[in-house]
Amino acid sequence: MNNNNLLARIFRSSASVIIPLVLAACMVFNWPLPMMVLAGLASIVISSPATFALHFFLWLSERARFQTAFIWMLLLASIPIGSLVAAKLFAAWVPGRTWLILVLVALSGYLALFVNSLSISQFFNSINYEREKNNSND
Repeated sequence: MNNNNLLARIFRSSASVIIPLVLAACMVFNWPLPMMVLAGLASIVISSPATFALHFFLWLSERARFQTAFIWMLLLASIPIGSLVAAKLFAAWVPGRTWLILVLVALSGYLALFVNSLSISQFFNSINYEREKNNSND
């Protein structure tokens, strides 16, 4: 599997949870259409912390030699931090308070990672296999 395909699947999984919930909340609170469009655009950006975290840790695992379990622990621990940043930046553009957006982004990020966890594990294992193969050839 390609790195970009894996990242796109993570983003789509996260966005498929956040975007409908944000737009449904906009409809419940009777937001005008231009504000709903802005909320939809903001929710696209809000869905990205899991993708950014995975991209960073895939890059890190290619550069440094870490065990797969350690990378998974770092990946799962970084989701709330990325969610907090996204919630603080974009809470004014979507209905709800910062803590609600934080919980929503964290849950969608974890859901996206767990839905695609087999593909992520295979990718981490292929990185380790390539590294060991290159070390044995040297």
